[in-house]
Amino acid sequence: MSISSCDEIIPTRTKPKTYLTNYILLAFIVCGEYYKDYDHVMGTLGISHFSEKQWIRVIEWIAPEVEKIANWSVDQARKIIRARGDEKKLEVMFDGFYLTRGHYSNNASATMHDAKTGNIIGYAHRTKRGQGANWEGTSGGAEGNMLDEILADLIGKEKMTITKAVLDKDAACHEILPSRSPETDIVYWANHTDKTFHADLEKVIKKDAMTGE
Repeated sequence: MSISSCDEIIPTRTKPKTYLTNYILLAFIVCGEYYKDYDHVMGTLGISHFSEKQWIRVIEWIAPEVEKIANWSVDQARKIIRARGDEKKLEVMFDGFYLTRGHYSNNASATMHDAKTGNIIGYAHRTKRGQGANWEGTSGGAEGNMLDEILADLIGKEKMTITKAVLDKDAACHEILPSRSPETDIVYWANHTDKTFHADLEKVIKKDAMTGE
């Protein structure tokens, strides 16, 4: 078995008879599933599978290769921006997301996208536990901190200029962006408001269904 990373092939010490088990494991990980879901599905089907400790070891093993692929993808997206001459008039979209939604999540990630292509041109991750623990604050604070890291790379290192940024109404982000790039126009998007409205709408529908109105 082997895993392709950009232009190189990473060999693994896998016996042919375990190919299927390994592919299923990787499929669950790539799809962002938890171990408990993997264990439940495989157990229900009666298929031999990895233990939780083995699951964690596999993640630790593939993490550096995943990071290589992510960095390569970001580099390619930035090359496209420079090729079309937009490095001094860049328009971006940014948001953070969490393993567990809310201000007590132990893991948070964020991505910045080129508004014209949707390509990811910067990313960051914060975690309170495990390998690479690098954050002690709230997930709300982590979002602003991750934005600062991405901006430092794009503006400071890559010397790009962001003319417009689409953000949600996270307070930390709206303090950090002007400090890093005062010339950037900020455009608010109502995604979080929409989520709240959607939840309220579902409550109304359920209430109507119960009352028959």
